[in-house]
Amino acid sequence: MKKFMLVGNCQTGPISSLMSLSKTFSETYDIVPFSLIHTVDKTTLSDISLIKKVDLIISQQLYNEQFGIFNTKVLSEICKKENVQLIILSNPFFKGYYPFAIHLHNIDPQKQKVPISQDGIIFYSYHKKLTVEQACTLWTKISSSTVTRDFATKTCASSLKEFVQRERHEPSTEVVLRYFLKNYRSKKLMHSLNHPTNILYKEIVQTYMRSLGINEEIPIPKNELQGNVSYPIMDAVRHALRLTHACDDAFTVFGIKKDLLSYAEYLYDFYKNNTEIFKLNVHRCTTTIDTISEIESSL
Repeated sequence: MKKFMLVGNCQTGPISSLMSLSKTFSETYDIVPFSLIHTVDKTTLSDISLIKKVDLIISQQLYNEQFGIFNTKVLSEICKKENVQLIILSNPFFKGYYPFAIHLHNIDPQKQKVPISQDGIIFYSYHKKLTVEQACTLWTKISSSTVTRDFATKTCASSLKEFVQRERHEPSTEVVLRYFLKNYRSKKLMHSLNHPTNILYKEIVQTYMRSLGINEEIPIPKNELQGNVSYPIMDAVRHALRLTHACDDAFTVFGIKKDLLSYAEYLYDFYKNNTEIFKLNVHRCTTTIDTISEIESSL
């Protein structure tokens, strides 16, 4: 049996699950366990022997120097030298559906029971000392505002441009990019900023299977592989982007569906009990805070 390793963020888990559904792939490769890249210690990030142990590495694009030998440029050179096949993974990140979403830092989702990806309007409302009810009212107003339509259109165009620039350099990622550009209006392809739906995951995995000479059709699982965290798409965004796919109106947090009020109460409790984390992220989210403030003043 050949050995392969997946290198990347939380998207690698669902990708591994779908790959295991291929009989041909499972009979050819054994997976070598590897932690999510942002949790790997510095010693591991310099251990070339890990690369020498495998025949295939499937890695997301990682260009930050903090990733050591798994920095994509460094990894590519090592793989060539060690005769290890390297496939670069598509790394979907799309703000088009969720223009007000934010990613918080210094959060451990498993320990603190809160997702990294959160709604920026609720975050803004807490920062401005609005009540939970006022936060919900603001969210509802913004969700149907014509100003939001204009902002959503610009955000989508900017996010797609970044997607193109990030994915167009590799033949395998370019295939996924073309699929995304063609289908994001007619099919829901993202649950949140960086959690693809099963439809997109299947396309990603199918693309890499083909590059390995495996043409086996991968079935789409009934349950969403990353549907445990999912957000509604605002009415203004649906109209602005001319989306034709079905959209869930609920917030889903670790598999539990919440209405707007319950979701806002949930985040307010977290912010109240984690004031230092909240203050740190206020400084990181100034652009989103300023944007929401401008939209609020125009309502």
